[in-house]
Formats: sequence, C-alpha cells, structure tokens
Amino acid sequence: LYLELLAVDPTQTPDGVMASKLQGFDEPHLFAYMLRGSDLEAAQAVLERHGIASDLFDASRTTPDGAVLRWRLLVPRDDNPWGDFVPKFIDWLDTPHPSRMPGQGYRLESFSIGHPRARELGELLQALAAPLSVQSSDRPYLQLKIGTPGGSLVLAGW
Repeated sequence: LYLELLAVDPTQTPDGVMASKLQGFDEPHLFAYMLRGSDLEAAQAVLERHGIASDLFDASRTTPDGAVLRWRLLVPRDDNPWGDFVPKFIDWLDTPHPSRMPGQGYRLESFSIGHPRARELGELLQALAAPLSVQSSDRPYLQLKIGTPGGSLVLAGW
C-alpha cells in the first residue's frame, strides 16, 4: 500500500493537466488510483482492446541521500470513457517499494468503487486482472478508508 497526496503549490504557476485537475477540487478529493504491475505492455494491450488509449513511460527521482529511484508508469489518457475509474499502473522495477520506508502505523482498511455501469466497469477491471470489484451505485464513486494511529480516515471522490 502506498498513498500519495498531491496539491497545487500556491507559490508556483500551475502548469499541465494534473495541476488543472487539482485546482478543480475545493477540498481533499480521491480522484485516481494505481495498481502495481509487472507487464505494463500486456495491460496496455488490454486497455487498447477496450478502446482506451494510454501512455507508457519511465520515471525517476533522486532521493536526498543521492540514490536514484526508477519506475515505469502506464497511464490511461483522460479522454477515455471511464475517466479516472480506469486504474493507472506502476512497475517499481528495482526501486524499493515506498511501503518499506518509514511511516508505520497506517493500514488500508478498504477501497471501494461504485458505478451505475458496474458490470461493464467490472469486466474491464477483470480483464486487467485488477483485484477489485465494482458496486452498483446511482452515482460513480471511489472511497478509501485508512486506519491511522488517530483512528480511521475516509477519502472519497466523484
């Protein structure tokens, strides 16, 4: 489990799709999720068969102690028919998984997805071998519940 919190830096000029998306939220908002994968090309082929264009790219960063961390990402394009309900994928390569780093005391209690077209979205997730199910719902939603030392925290979106 790895949770990444993103926000617009008010000291910088917003640039790009992600900054635009973040500026559209008035409060904390769960808007995307990512799954670990090792064969991103296979996942990309599944997305393509479902009419979803995606981009596959390498990423890296240097830690304060000088270590270089590298990973690969598969990111569905925003114009897909399911929007952020399609998972993004990450292959950590030889980079230590962030969950092995300091920050103990937090745990995933639940992650749920609801959608009016639950069956169809569930079929896509199943084709992607995603370990998730989709609940039938009048409104689309993502919900994450995290256990913290101070109690449970719920983040929701859509």
